[in-house]
Amino acid sequence: MMYLYLAVMVIAAGTIGYFVALWQLRRTVSVLEAVGKELINRNLRAVKTYPKISGLLKTFAAYHKKLGEMMYEWLEYADKDAKENRKLGQDVYQITSQVANAIAHQAEEMQALTRSIEEIANAAKEIEGNVSIFAENSNVANEKIALGKQMMLGTREKMEKINTSVKQLEEKMTDVRKILSVINEISDQTSLLALNAAIEAARAGEAGKGFAVVAEEVRKLADNSRRSVEEIAELLERTSETYQKVLSEVQEHEKLINNVAENFDLINKLTQENYQLLQNIKNKTIDQTRETEKISNSAQQLSAVIEEIAASSQEIARYSSRYLEIANTLETTVKQYQL
Repeated sequence: MMYLYLAVMVIAAGTIGYFVALWQLRRTVSVLEAVGKELINRNLRAVKTYPKISGLLKTFAAYHKKLGEMMYEWLEYADKDAKENRKLGQDVYQITSQVANAIAHQAEEMQALTRSIEEIANAAKEIEGNVSIFAENSNVANEKIALGKQMMLGTREKMEKINTSVKQLEEKMTDVRKILSVINEISDQTSLLALNAAIEAARAGEAGKGFAVVAEEVRKLADNSRRSVEEIAELLERTSETYQKVLSEVQEHEKLINNVAENFDLINKLTQENYQLLQNIKNKTIDQTRETEKISNSAQQLSAVIEEIAASSQEIARYSSRYLEIANTLETTVKQYQL
């Protein structure tokens, strides 16, 4: 029962306190409304009617003064910061614009460089193809030269055989001359013996007539043999002259063939050297083509990066322009609040 009584008392006290506070709040609001109306009508004496309101207004006035000082300091700082931000924005915008233009120009230069590198790569590939064709032609020429050299060597061997045969014939003709010389001597001796026999037959008279006839026939035979030997010797001489001419021509042809063979050797050597040089050029061209392709790929990648940087720089320039607009707006706004 005691607890119930206390609970009722507490509720009653709370209710009374609530209504008292509400009445006091309403009264204060009414007083503030009345004072506000008087202040609107520029009646400052109404403040003296309410001492508490007067103290509250003094407090508000002190706070307003302090707030004004703080606002003045903030506006000075904001004005300075706005000017600095505007200048910084101008500098950033100018720099980013220059950087964007420079990067865009660099991107164009890089694209031109990439095109030039691609043209060099295509030219290198074309050179590689031409060198390959020329190398193949040089290889075919080497084969033809080797075949021609073999034919010249075969001709030289035949000429050497002809030369040897002519020399052997010349030697045999020399032997024939010796035989003819012996036959000629025998014919002379036979003719002389026939003459002596005819003289002896004439001395013998009638007994030597038959022997004289035989001696005359022998002499005639010896004369015929001598004339035949002379004709054969003359024929051999003419043949020897012909053989000498043939031998001389064969020797000249041998010299010519030797010179041609030497020229073939020189041409073959030069062709081999040219072929080797062409192979070196081809290998160098292949290496250059590979390096050029690597450079082209790197240049394309770099060009792509530069384009991305250019796009980023343009974006930064746009943000810088926006930042500059914001800074100008902030400076204008701050100037509107100068104290």
